[in-house]
Amino acid sequence: MLEITLPEKIIKGVISGKKDKNQKNEKVKIETILIKDKPILQFATYTDKQVFHKNVEESEAKDLIISFLNDEFNNLELTTEEYIYSYRVTQKGKVLSNKRRAKEVSLVPISHNKKKNYILEDGTLVPALVDLGIQMPDGKVTKAGYDKFKQINRFLEIIDDCIKEEKHLNIIDFGCGKSYLTFILYYYFVEIKKMDVNITGLDLKEDVIDHCNEIADKYGYSKLKFYKGDIAKYRKRTILI
Repeated sequence: MLEITLPEKIIKGVISGKKDKNQKNEKVKIETILIKDKPILQFATYTDKQVFHKNVEESEAKDLIISFLNDEFNNLELTTEEYIYSYRVTQKGKVLSNKRRAKEVSLVPISHNKKKNYILEDGTLVPALVDLGIQMPDGKVTKAGYDKFKQINRFLEIIDDCIKEEKHLNIIDFGCGKSYLTFILYYYFVEIKKMDVNITGLDLKEDVIDHCNEIADKYGYSKLKFYKGDIAKYRKRTILI
């Protein structure tokens, strides 16, 4: 077990620097949240495709942080009201640390009793969400659609975390089906991220393809196209967008 002294009253942090490039977890983000007005540390563990959340008391958080550093990661940064603490585990298992004054740090924990900030905000009209029944025509999220609204935002958060400095993307959705999630992804890339994106949907059902192209035309998504085709034979075909 590593010998490391961690600060009190952690506001946020990040655990990174994988020990093994093949390990499942990519990084861990730490954030103080309020649940029923009680501060709790939330750990968000990121894999390639998913994010797993765990809420713990500060007394438990320290053991969890040390466990991550023992088993999976080499770097740790923790922010308190006064300082930013940095730690690095060397190849020999020694912990190097330093601290610096924290500047312009938000000291207000996120309250889970209040409205959460989503990539797709409640009240901002997204055509595909309306057609799915998740939003009303004025952009307000329906009560029945709120869980799905949160799931879609979680998906976009994962995508957002993977995008670095990309300005242009070519995306192929194999077996696209009705493809509403692809319509939402196009909206996110073009309307929110302001990126140059071409998306191609591929499926064997001609009626589904025709329907998706009609919807893309209705939304004005000029660089979202759908084609009938066999996934196995896709490499032998040329599709021009």
